[in-house]
Amino acid sequence: MKRLVSSILSFILLGGIAYGDDYGNTIGTSANIGVNSSVSGRLERSGDIDVFRLRVDRSGSLRVYTTGSTDTYGYLIDSNKRLLGRNDDSNGLNFEINARVSPGVYYIVVKGYGNSTGSYVLHTSMRGDGSSYSPNGGSGSNGDDHGNSILAATNININSSVSGNLDGEGDTDFFRFRISQSGVVNIYTTGSTDTYGSLIDSHGGVVQSDDDSGVNYNFKIVRTLSPGTYYVRVKGYNDSVRGSYRLYVSYQNGGSSGNGSGLQFPVSGSGWSNTSGSPYHRLVNYAGRTFDDTNALDLNLNRPSYNSDRGVIVRPVANGRVIVKYSRLGFVLVEHNTPLRLDNGRVYHTWYSGYMHMSNLTNSDYVTTNTVLGRISRVGTTNDHLHFAIYVLRNGVYTSINVRNNLSSFARHISAWY
Repeated sequence: MKRLVSSILSFILLGGIAYGDDYGNTIGTSANIGVNSSVSGRLERSGDIDVFRLRVDRSGSLRVYTTGSTDTYGYLIDSNKRLLGRNDDSNGLNFEINARVSPGVYYIVVKGYGNSTGSYVLHTSMRGDGSSYSPNGGSGSNGDDHGNSILAATNININSSVSGNLDGEGDTDFFRFRISQSGVVNIYTTGSTDTYGSLIDSHGGVVQSDDDSGVNYNFKIVRTLSPGTYYVRVKGYNDSVRGSYRLYVSYQNGGSSGNGSGLQFPVSGSGWSNTSGSPYHRLVNYAGRTFDDTNALDLNLNRPSYNSDRGVIVRPVANGRVIVKYSRLGFVLVEHNTPLRLDNGRVYHTWYSGYMHMSNLTNSDYVTTNTVLGRISRVGTTNDHLHFAIYVLRNGVYTSINVRNNLSSFARHISAWY
C-alpha cells in the first residue's frame, strides 16, 4: 500500500500521460472545485487519474466522496503533499474521505479501482465547527453536546453507550473508540430520531455507512475490524433532522461464536438437567412479542429438588443489548449481533437469548458476559428453575433453536437430558 501511495504521489507531482482527458492528472493541471459543490467526471481509460484543487477558508470537517456506478478510489492531499486520507469502497463502489482541515489548499485525486473506467460525480461538503478539543470530546465554543470533527470526537468505550442530540442545521456528532484485538463491532442508535451513521477509520476513510438498518429509522452497522482507532459519525437523515438519540458500541472478540463453543453457559455449576418442549411453552406471547418455545429448556441444578436453585446467579451467554424486560415472568430478552454458527454451517448474524423466572432483573441496557441478569426464582411459575432459549427471528416470531442438535459444543454443558 505504501508503494502504491508513493507511486500515485509521484505521478501527480511529476506528470503523467497526456491524452484526451477531461481533467488534468497532475497537481499543476488540477481542476478547481468549490466547497459544498459537485462536479461530473469520467475515467476514460485504465490508469486515468483526475486531480482537483480545493481551497478552504476556515477550519472544519471536510467530506469528499463520489457517487455513480464506477468503482472509484480516492486520496486527499494537503498543500505540502502529505496524504491526509485514502479510501476505496465506503458507499457501494464509491470512496468517501472525512478529515479535519485548516484554511488552505487541498488536492483530491480520483482514480479507478484496478482497471475500472466510467463516469462519476465528485462531491465536497464542509462544516466549520469553531470548536476546540476538550479531554471529554466536548462541545468547544459552539455549545454542541459532541464535537463535530474527528479531532473533537467524544471518547466512547466499547460495550457502552452515550446519549446525544442533533440540533438540526446539519449537526454532526463524532465519537472515538479503540479495539486492541480483531473482532466484530456492532454500532447503532436507538430513539425516535432518524439517524444516519458512518464508521470511519484512523485515516479518515469511511469504512461503512448506514441509514435505516436499525429499529425505527435508526442506523446500524455490524463490521469485523482489525485492532486500531475508529470513529463513528452520527448525523440526521437530512440537515433538518433534530432530536435525541442513544449511541451503542458493542464488541465481541474474535468475530464468531463458532458452533456454540464461544457461548458462556448462563450459570456456574454442573449437573444441569432439563426438559424441552413443554406444551405450555409451544407458542406464547410475552410483553407484546410472540415466541415459539418448542425447543426452550427448563434448567435445574438439582433434580428432583427443584427449589434448591433459588438465588443462583444468571449471566448472558454473550454480550448484547437488552430489548425486553418483563417483570411479571421475570423475563429478559437479549439481542446479540455477533455471528452464531450452527453445527450444520448456517450462520445467524443477529440472534437472541431469553431467560425467564428470575428475580432482581438487571437495570442495564447493554450487558456483557460478566453482567448479572438476575437470579433463579419462581417468578411466574411454581418452582425455582430457569426457562432458557436461544432464538432466531422468523416471520416475526422469536423461534427457539434446538440446542442439542444444532449447538453441540454448548449442549455439552448439560449433563443430563430427561
